[in-house]
Amino acid sequence: MPLARRKKVLITKDDESLQEADPDTPVYYIKQTGEIFKDYSSFSSRMSFYGLKIFQCETSGKGNLTFFEALESEKTEARVLDARFPEPLKAAVLRSVQWQVVGRLDHLVEAVYERFKDRYFEGERVFVDFGLSSAEDDSKETPGKGRYSVQIASVASPSKSVSTNGKRKASQMENGDDESIVPHDIYGDLKQPVAEVNALDDPKGYTYNVQLVEEGPNGTFSVVEPETHGDLRLGNTTMDVHCDLISRDRLAFSKSILKRFIRECVDRDAAVASPWIVKADIASKYNINQNMPEEVRRGVDAMKRLESDKRKKIIESKETTTVSPSKRPKRTKPAPTEEEKAAKVKEEEAAKAKRERDEVARQALTGCKRAVARWPIEDLDVSITEKEKSSGKPLVRPIPHRISEFPAPDSFEPLLMAWNFITTYGHAFNVSPFPLDMLEAALHHDTPEPCFLIDCLHTGIISSCRSVSAAITKNQVGVTSLVNEYNDEMETDDTVGLQQLVQSLTAFGSGWEKKAVNHETWCNALVSILKEHATVQTMPTMRPVLSHLLFQPGQDEANPESTTGWVSARPRERYYSLAFDLKISILAFLCDLSATGKAVHNAMETCETSITEMRKEKLELKKEQKRLADQLTTLTAERRKAMNGAKKGKKKTAEVESTADATPPESVLSDHESDELVVAAVADLSMDTAPSEAASDELPGSSAMSDIIRTTPTRPGARSARASLRFKAHDQARLANEKKQKPKKQEVRSPTTKEDDDELRNCQDDLAKIDRDLEMLELDFRQYLLLARMRPMGLDRFHCKVWWFDGVGCMTLLDQNGDYLYGTGKLFIQGPSEDDLALIDTKAKADPSIGLRREVEEGEGILGVGEWAWYETPEEVESYLKWLNVKGQRESALEKALARWKPYLIGGMETRHKELTTQTKQPENRRGRKSNTTTEARAPYLHYVNLYSTKQNQ
Repeated sequence: MPLARRKKVLITKDDESLQEADPDTPVYYIKQTGEIFKDYSSFSSRMSFYGLKIFQCETSGKGNLTFFEALESEKTEARVLDARFPEPLKAAVLRSVQWQVVGRLDHLVEAVYERFKDRYFEGERVFVDFGLSSAEDDSKETPGKGRYSVQIASVASPSKSVSTNGKRKASQMENGDDESIVPHDIYGDLKQPVAEVNALDDPKGYTYNVQLVEEGPNGTFSVVEPETHGDLRLGNTTMDVHCDLISRDRLAFSKSILKRFIRECVDRDAAVASPWIVKADIASKYNINQNMPEEVRRGVDAMKRLESDKRKKIIESKETTTVSPSKRPKRTKPAPTEEEKAAKVKEEEAAKAKRERDEVARQALTGCKRAVARWPIEDLDVSITEKEKSSGKPLVRPIPHRISEFPAPDSFEPLLMAWNFITTYGHAFNVSPFPLDMLEAALHHDTPEPCFLIDCLHTGIISSCRSVSAAITKNQVGVTSLVNEYNDEMETDDTVGLQQLVQSLTAFGSGWEKKAVNHETWCNALVSILKEHATVQTMPTMRPVLSHLLFQPGQDEANPESTTGWVSARPRERYYSLAFDLKISILAFLCDLSATGKAVHNAMETCETSITEMRKEKLELKKEQKRLADQLTTLTAERRKAMNGAKKGKKKTAEVESTADATPPESVLSDHESDELVVAAVADLSMDTAPSEAASDELPGSSAMSDIIRTTPTRPGARSARASLRFKAHDQARLANEKKQKPKKQEVRSPTTKEDDDELRNCQDDLAKIDRDLEMLELDFRQYLLLARMRPMGLDRFHCKVWWFDGVGCMTLLDQNGDYLYGTGKLFIQGPSEDDLALIDTKAKADPSIGLRREVEEGEGILGVGEWAWYETPEEVESYLKWLNVKGQRESALEKALARWKPYLIGGMETRHKELTTQTKQPENRRGRKSNTTTEARAPYLHYVNLYSTKQNQ
């Protein structure tokens, strides 16, 4: 049986209920193991387990196999072993092994090998090697040496009949005929020494009649004819030999082969002193007794009792060593009195009250109902504390702007997703980015005047859909969907009839992907795309959109104010009069369709390559930043050490100045001598002054001595007031004397050189430059990292998602001048999903206060499932940041993300506010160049300039 983690795999037992089940009940069967399962889950689980590569072949030791591979390996090895191992030897070996009590398999194999290595049986194929015997005298002439493949034809036992420990059969003993004695009938205790067994049944006393064989085709052997008796070396075919001339093939009989054979054929229990037992089917095949002999049973029972007694003694000895005999038994305390019991109850109540007070104080301090070893924790377990309330932290989330302010609330999310998709993959659509407000205003455009932004959008997206059209089979999916959906619906005069719409749509031309799509033809291509790709399920507004694009109300010539049904129209003329929500649905469908095109796919591949390059660049910048930081640390340490040396020099200056107290009084010294003393003192002091102090001597009107007095640390007794006045009085004389004599300036030892200062300054500049490069790299990361899939910035405590769409894909957060740009200029909040609400409800069942908290802390701004809202001013964002509690896991991560991008978020909001206050577009705009249009005030979206287009179609 294959092994799993060095243990045999146990076969699953059949379900007992299957025995009483209906015979026609379907079951699941594993043929290799014979296991039967009642249900598919159990069957598949077992098959998955068997499919793991954790099994090992027990016979060959091969590992890293599946169960079935290991089982097949064992079967193959068993077939090879069965073919190689001598058939006449199998029964003899198994009889000797049966009921043997031997601890290890290796010891059993060793005993069997020593018992049978010189004993051979009738029908066994062996070798006769005349080079093995040493009995022949080398001086005697012999025919020669050689090795012959033979088969044992018969075995002749020794002439004398000796009783062995195997106890020969009673029929043989009664007959007294040596020829009826079974050869090598020695199946006693294998623990008996080999020398004693050989003395009772000497293997060298047996005579073997061997017959020469030759190998035939397919590995078969046949007896050599004719049969002649004599020496094989003389050309005879039969010969009588003893065991000293016979040997077996090592591939058929060796210790390793014997071990594998015994392991395949025997088994034993895990209990102590359990005997080796031949497997039942094998024992039946070779007619081996399967009933344990009584003497073996008694021996096994005796060994088990002996082993049990040993274990008891060991346990008793351990108990006596662990328990000291001199240890006195514990004294029993008297039963407490009623007063003691009452006092104990009172103490427990006081302790409980104290714990409750401490818990209330802890909750008031931390705002968490359970003890916390480390923050942050689950957000719903954290509540605002009284201290935080008193410090001004808001309890209720700031009320955001709701989608009820949007003209078409149901179309807000499709518009937002469409804008994000277009501006993200602007290079693929050949459309430069624009704000969300500009797209909203352009979709409201309903005048006959063409809107350049709308034309650019649809032209770019429809052009990218060509690869999608080329990859599918041409069929009118839209027509079929309309017929299946509205065939049974009653028609009214207010809408275009289904039959009329289907006929017009069927007759509408196809092959748009082979034609040029420009600002004049994209409406026709749009109708063809809807006919070929759209369905009522993927685009619920498909029928009203096509009805409006292909038809217009007919006018009565007699009464122009009345209509006479529906007449065909040009889609280009009808698009701008579409409803706002219908235009959004068209844009959303085109975005979904183009997402599978080659243009978007190529943009994603380019994005992956760019991200890889930016990661490498970031890694190099981080290495360089670390190197410069280490260098700056070293330079700073050296500069500090040099400045400490300068301080020591100032102390030396103070010691020199203290010698002025020992000079004679001013009345004793002459003016000339005083001047000389002053000059000498200054010359001595100039050796230990700092560079800044030495340079001050050259400044006009400065007093070097006063600087020394000012910069030298003051201490008691360092200099007398008289000496200080004297130095001040003779300062001018010293300077005049130095100008006349112009003595050579002594070199001043500076603690730091100009080169050191320059190196320090350059290192700081390089570090600042790397910081700027890393900041710009983070902006690029945001552009490309969120291109494939937009992710929210985080979640708040009630699982509301926070989105910021700016700076992704083609959008940038800074212009060339470093000014902030914006895409939406808003921070969006999306309500929790149904799964999130189910999670909150589950926690609210355990803690009812959680459900009340959401009503209190979200207030009037509570959002429904997936509902959108937003903040659009810096003040609202600041209030929202104050509302977040960083003790919670989700809001802690959200606060970090918002703090990281806060300058760009606030800057974009401020830029948006400035642009909204300006009703007309400036001559020079950050998104385009100077316009050649008239100076008449127009809506901002009409001033859009596509910077990605090499040739603009007006």
